[in-house]
Amino acid sequence: MKILFRNFLTLAFIFAFAFAVYSFFYPSLLYRIVDSTFSRDAYIHKMMNYSWDKQGHFFYIGFCALMFNYLLRSKKISVRGFSVLLGSVILMCLTLVEELRQYFIPNRNFELMDLLAGYLGIITFGFMGGWLYRYLSK
Repeated sequence: MKILFRNFLTLAFIFAFAFAVYSFFYPSLLYRIVDSTFSRDAYIHKMMNYSWDKQGHFFYIGFCALMFNYLLRSKKISVRGFSVLLGSVILMCLTLVEELRQYFIPNRNFELMDLLAGYLGIITFGFMGGWLYRYLSK
């Protein structure tokens, strides 16, 4: 069962990487898929247009945290006496740098809510990646 799950996880990582590369060149793909699905429901359409950016930060960065912590073999470091996952710390630093970088780019802006949504995704999915590695390595 664990071998089957590892193979599924490998395929999921490959699919996610391919989707991320494709989304880099066509960034509105996922938005258009969801928009066309829910375009008849005005409430969902309005909420999606309002909060889609935050949901994207939560899920995309969270899935990266899951992959980082799984691929780094759930390695932990000590930060101020707390044991934290190395992949999560690296991704939190990169997320902060990316949001701060947007402050200096025309037509882009730094948003604290984007940063918080990314951090919530890292915390949520990061633990799942660490747990997943420990479960599959037994």
